[in-house]
Amino acid sequence: MNDDIDLSSVDIPWPQNGDTLVSQIGDARFHATISETTDFVHYIDGFKRAADALWNLIKQDPRAAGVGALICPMIFLYRHYVELSLKDLIRLAGHFSSRHVDEPWGHDLKMLWEQARSLIAAIEPTPSNQDLAIVSDLINQLDKIDPESFAFRYPTRRDRHTRTVRPNLAGGLQLNLEVFCSGVEKLASFFEGSRGMLTDYTSEQE
Repeated sequence: MNDDIDLSSVDIPWPQNGDTLVSQIGDARFHATISETTDFVHYIDGFKRAADALWNLIKQDPRAAGVGALICPMIFLYRHYVELSLKDLIRLAGHFSSRHVDEPWGHDLKMLWEQARSLIAAIEPTPSNQDLAIVSDLINQLDKIDPESFAFRYPTRRDRHTRTVRPNLAGGLQLNLEVFCSGVEKLASFFEGSRGMLTDYTSEQE
């Protein structure tokens, strides 16, 4: 039996003259509009839903989904969701601060959380210390496996001083995806509750 594939009979997509990536023609069902905005919520929701979609695909059948190929994209999407959520809380809580609060930048989750936590505590002087401690622990765990938001985007990185290339996940990483996603979902509930509180305060001021 000849296992060779006759490529001439296979319809393989290939770049052609006149191809375009940005177009307003085609099936109207797939037309999308991305509006100019400074609101984080649309981005936060988008990255969370994209990560959830990958997790749901993995849950249905890990082997068929190709779990090994989806782990890194999924964890990156969830991490970026957490980062954007923290920056959004800083922006919202900054409106109530007596001191100037700079636009939150960077990828350091621990630094972003400490800033968000101090601003929230100043607004809500009696938050649950236990809740804040648990959130701190979860964020620190996520920061530990990916402190700079590169570990799940690139396999390697170049040391700025020695110029040597090394793996981002040195020694590898083992984790249960169900436990990981459950923890992120609990963080999501905290973020949504905090955002709701800050939004209510803003409405009251107006």
